[in-house]
Amino acid sequence: MRGKVVVVGLLLSVLMVMSVQAGLNVGGKIWVEELTIGVGGDEGTVDGVAVGPTVSLDLGDSLWVSGSWLVGLFDLEDGDNMTTQDAEAVLAMSFDWLDIGVGFRYSVDQISLGGGTEDAVKMGPMAYAGVGSSFGDSPIGWYAAGSWMFYDLADDWVDGGGKHYNVEGGLSRFLDPLTATVGYRYKDHYDIDGVDFTYAGITATAGFSF
Repeated sequence: MRGKVVVVGLLLSVLMVMSVQAGLNVGGKIWVEELTIGVGGDEGTVDGVAVGPTVSLDLGDSLWVSGSWLVGLFDLEDGDNMTTQDAEAVLAMSFDWLDIGVGFRYSVDQISLGGGTEDAVKMGPMAYAGVGSSFGDSPIGWYAAGSWMFYDLADDWVDGGGKHYNVEGGLSRFLDPLTATVGYRYKDHYDIDGVDFTYAGITATAGFSF
C-alpha cells in the first residue's frame, strides 16, 4: 500500500508541474548498480539495474523542487530475485555555486525467496547539498551531490539500519532544450552493526526542458 501511495503521489506531482510549463525538466534515469553485503569478513555482491522518471521545476530565481523514482531488479541465485524502489523529493535553494535543501526519501527492498517475499522499508527526512558548474563556455560541465537520510520512520531495519547516505558525481551536457549526465552513485547504510550494506554503480540521465 505504501508503495502505491508513493507512485500516485509522484504521478500527481508530474501532472501538476506539467501544467506549469515553465522551468520544467522531465526525463529518465538509469543506474547500473552492484549491491555489496559484507558480514564478519565475508562479502557477496549482486548485480542489478534500476530505471525510472525524474522531474525538476524552478519555483523562482533560486528555489527549485525535484523528484525521482527508480525501480531496480537484482537476480539472485536459484531463480530468486530482489526488487527495489527508491523515491525521493527535494526542495532546495541555489546559491552562487552551492545548492542546499531538504527532502524526503522512501525506499523498499523486496526479496523473493522460495515463493515468499519479504519487504524492508526505509523512509524519512533527508538533507541535501550539491555543487556543479560548466567548463568555461562549454556546454559540458560537472556536478557532485550528496544526501543523508538521517532518521528512519519505518521499523523494518534493526537498530536504525535504514539510515543511509547517497553521493553522486559526474559530467553533464546542456544543449537546450536537452540535458544529459553520466556519473557514479554510491549509497551506504552506514549504521548496521557488523554489516556492510552498499549500492554503487554508473548512472546516466536524459531530460527535456520546457
